[in-house]
Amino acid sequence: MVVLGSAANPAQAGLNGKVDRLSAKIFQRNLQQAQAGDAQAQLEVAHRLETGKGTTADAAQALAWYRKAAAQHIGEAQYRLGRMFETGTGTRQDLSQARQWYGKAAAQNYRPAAAAITRLEQAEQRARLKAEQEARARAERAAREKAREQARQKAQQQAAAQQALAAQRKARQREQARIREAKTASQPVHAKPSAPERDEPGRAQKAQVHPQYDVQQSLDLLQQGNWQSGRANVDFLPSPLSRCIRQGNRLSCFSDEREVLGGQHSIRYMAKSTIEAGDGGLVTIRYRYQVTRLRDARDDLEVHQGPDHPMAKTGWQSLYMYRCQLLTEQTLSCRNDNGRAFKLTRSVAAGVANSDIVQP
Repeated sequence: MVVLGSAANPAQAGLNGKVDRLSAKIFQRNLQQAQAGDAQAQLEVAHRLETGKGTTADAAQALAWYRKAAAQHIGEAQYRLGRMFETGTGTRQDLSQARQWYGKAAAQNYRPAAAAITRLEQAEQRARLKAEQEARARAERAAREKAREQARQKAQQQAAAQQALAAQRKARQREQARIREAKTASQPVHAKPSAPERDEPGRAQKAQVHPQYDVQQSLDLLQQGNWQSGRANVDFLPSPLSRCIRQGNRLSCFSDEREVLGGQHSIRYMAKSTIEAGDGGLVTIRYRYQVTRLRDARDDLEVHQGPDHPMAKTGWQSLYMYRCQLLTEQTLSCRNDNGRAFKLTRSVAAGVANSDIVQP
């Protein structure tokens, strides 16, 4: 039984052997000529070493013979040398060297070199665009990560501030309850008089017009916030416009930066104030405006409300001082440096105001 294809064709194998022997002879003859300095023979030897035709393939040796032929201004050798540097065959990849040898081959009018230079430029442009895209993507990822981290930190700070405020509120409530219990326990019980007491004939003794608050009670009432002048929140007492810190017998308040309409200008400013409490409900308020920017008036801004107003000039401005008296838990009667009298009220609900500025 004969199996087709089970053995190589003897005639074909013999022919291949003859071709191989002939190729080896041609290689040896070209090698002798190349060693003698023949540039074309050097190009042929290099090509046969690169492809393994007539000899064992050796890319490093091929590179060396291409370099010899290229040094003798053989355009094809310069082109092939550039290709080996481009692909990293027989040496490390070096696109700069590849471009240099392609350029020399093009100068010899070796036509494939021009196409190789164009291919290199397009590859470099693609690599540059890819690097730019990757850099933008990294920058965008970093920006998003930074924004997330800032948001996380802000949320933590807000949560900590809310917890601190809640703890302060509970502590004040406990202290107020303790003070009320102590006062109730120390007050004697008196019989209700049947008629008004008189300090002189025909005139009834006047009742006290306001309670006598001590320092801590005054600070507690002030710190409960939402103080208003007329129907507008003030920025120098605890209100939605400011943040206040309690330090001993005083409050230190800092308003948020805001922009208001003042005359012919749009005024961006902040306010810093110190509120000191004394016995009997006496309160002293000192504050200053800092104007950070002036612009032409804008119709969409609110007119600044309050006993005094920031002036149309930048920087820290003159100090204002108010001397006040707590009349009730919701009312402060004040007078400024110029003798102008006015009242401030603490709103017990959002949007509620129940006093106006009182002219002297």
